[in-house]
Amino acid sequence: MTTARKPEDVALGEARDASENRLRLALEASGSETLYRSLAEQLPNGAAFIVDRDLRYRMAHGKALAAAGYTSSDFEGRTLAEVLPPALVASYEPRYRAALEGCSFEHEHTSHGRSYVTLGVPLRDAGGGIHAVLALSYDITERTRVEQTLRERESFFRQTIGAIPGMVFTNTPDGACEFVSEQWVAFTGVPAAEQLGAGWVELLHPEDRPRAFAAWRAAVDSGGDFDTEYRIRRTDGVHVWFKVRARPMRDADGGVVRWFGTAIDIDDSKRAAAAIVARERELQSLTDNSPDIITRFDRELRHVFVSAAVERATGLRPEQLVGRTNRELGMPEALCARWEQLLRAVFDDAAPQTIEFEFETREGVRHYAARFVPETGPDGRVQYALGVTHDVTEQRRAQRVLEEADRRKDEFLATLAHELRNPLAPLRNGLDVLRRADPYAAVVAKVQAMMDRQLHHLVRLVDDLLDVSRIRRGAVELTRERLVLQSVLEHAVETSQPAIEAGGHRLVVDVPAAPIEVVGDLTRLAQVVANLLHNAAKYTPPGGHITLSLRTDDGRAVIRVSDDGVGISAEALPRVFELFAQVGSSRELAQGGLGIGLSLAHRLVALHGGTIEAASQGKGKGSTFTVRLPLAVASRAAEVIEASATADPRTGRRVLVVDDNIDGAESLAMLLELSGHVATTAEDGFVALERAREIEPEVIFLDLGLPGIDGYEVARRLRADPRTARAVIVALTGWGSDEDRVKTREAGFDLHLTKPVKAEAVVDVLARLDER
Repeated sequence: MTTARKPEDVALGEARDASENRLRLALEASGSETLYRSLAEQLPNGAAFIVDRDLRYRMAHGKALAAAGYTSSDFEGRTLAEVLPPALVASYEPRYRAALEGCSFEHEHTSHGRSYVTLGVPLRDAGGGIHAVLALSYDITERTRVEQTLRERESFFRQTIGAIPGMVFTNTPDGACEFVSEQWVAFTGVPAAEQLGAGWVELLHPEDRPRAFAAWRAAVDSGGDFDTEYRIRRTDGVHVWFKVRARPMRDADGGVVRWFGTAIDIDDSKRAAAAIVARERELQSLTDNSPDIITRFDRELRHVFVSAAVERATGLRPEQLVGRTNRELGMPEALCARWEQLLRAVFDDAAPQTIEFEFETREGVRHYAARFVPETGPDGRVQYALGVTHDVTEQRRAQRVLEEADRRKDEFLATLAHELRNPLAPLRNGLDVLRRADPYAAVVAKVQAMMDRQLHHLVRLVDDLLDVSRIRRGAVELTRERLVLQSVLEHAVETSQPAIEAGGHRLVVDVPAAPIEVVGDLTRLAQVVANLLHNAAKYTPPGGHITLSLRTDDGRAVIRVSDDGVGISAEALPRVFELFAQVGSSRELAQGGLGIGLSLAHRLVALHGGTIEAASQGKGKGSTFTVRLPLAVASRAAEVIEASATADPRTGRRVLVVDDNIDGAESLAMLLELSGHVATTAEDGFVALERAREIEPEVIFLDLGLPGIDGYEVARRLRADPRTARAVIVALTGWGSDEDRVKTREAGFDLHLTKPVKAEAVVDVLARLDER
């Protein structure tokens, strides 16, 4: 059953068909140039051209002609070659010829220092033949400048994007759409027939429809220009902002014949403006959340901007300071005078100034440091003075703490003098005794033993002081070698034995028979353990028990020194490794000391990549010190090289080395061949891909920075090729950050080695391939 159409719908359809027919006939008629000239007048900074099949201008009209120093007569009746420079002729001639064959074009060019974009569409006669090309040219110089400004991320976005070539439409006098251009149809993906009448409204963003339609009806009712912005739905469903303008075309009596309009894409400028607003909000948020007081002064020394931190110091909100000087705000006279002097110096000399001052705040007197820097305007003259005021109260307090530490250092020096005098006094007395005693008497041997002990103690004090000083200055250089920890412990026990025997202690050494290896400095590690044993002997009552043990745990060697001595209080335990700390709770047991030994041990262990910790159940319950050191990694590279030295090279791996450093690639290839592998080199990405397809390598050492295509792209293509997809790809690069490692992993690399790479690491890669 067919539903009858309402009379008004039939009338509207007939009117629409008539409007479309009239537009088509108008476009086909020779007099359509009047329409095109009207179009040209609507184009901001643009012009319209009609070029016939002889590439001769039949029409040239628009504001852009005058801006470029031309008139219509300079073009009309003349060919492209007669008007345009050779470069533009070469650029546009093939495009016009293509348009005369039915292909539209869009092209940008530069002329007389300005940038233009031209859209060309074929014009057809009543029989469908193409008789000319209509070209709309827009001056996009300002848009280009704005885009450059956005790329450089300038602080302020000072102008919006200029008119961008867009879409064209015409409406009947009563406002019904009668024609939309091909660009409009292509952009929206909606057939032109569905957009005629009021159908175009459905393509607008729902939020924009009432406003846009009301503005359009107002323009139709008043006969004035239509000029607004709204969002149009693109073919992919995204709404894009457009600047839409329409002007009425009138007959001789002033009546509206039709409306002619353009829609220009301004989405980028809209988004840029929103980004600027967002950026300004972010900057405002940053300044408001900064603990520093940020201010900007004009040349009258008035606040033009103040951050939120000012309220904490003054009790005033930022808006209460804007527009006023410090003097008007009641700043103390002396301080106000100093600020004014410095601010004027910033404006007069264009040089930064600094000041430190005290200020009475709601929290009491606070100390501040302020720095003022000049901000110049476009004329190069200082326009503003930017001030950053930082609260340095805590720094001042920290300074007082340092001064207190300096005082404690002086006390330490006094203690040091006292401690050094202790062994010196018996030495001097011993010398006096020796001068008076019978050289063969028993007393001489006793005095000599005493002098030896005191000299040894003095030497330990001085050595410890020197070691601490060297470590704090970074002057200690470890002699690293592969060590068996059992030997290290033997040296330490030998060094500490006199102190242990002097206390009458029993030492139990518990170490495994199997060697435990670390990489480190034998002398320094023995010094660490000896210091711990010496401390145990000092702070354990006579006849005590000391245990030295060695074990392994979770890839680390574990050395423990335990005693049943005086122990460490819970309050003192966190400070045992601080310089000059005295860990013992019973000073009478100690044989002197500066509190250096444990701090020195802590620093030496850290230099070896290890840790040291102290534990105690409290006073009188003994102490345990635990040192953990990384175990030496078994050298798989050495084993692989030794095993492959006599192997048949045909049993080795096929390896491809890719590096634009030819010496580096060839030297690595030689190393691999000496290890029994077959190595091939390539100096750039494209060559690497060719050789990978030829030899189908099992392992590829691949540099990232390559000519042609970089290592990331090479890795992706290797992974995509079935012949090389299963190869182990190793990044061989000078970039070694965590971010770089993530990028190589995402590109398909298996491993990431940072240059310069040791031979053991390269061979170990191949060893791990065997395991896999």
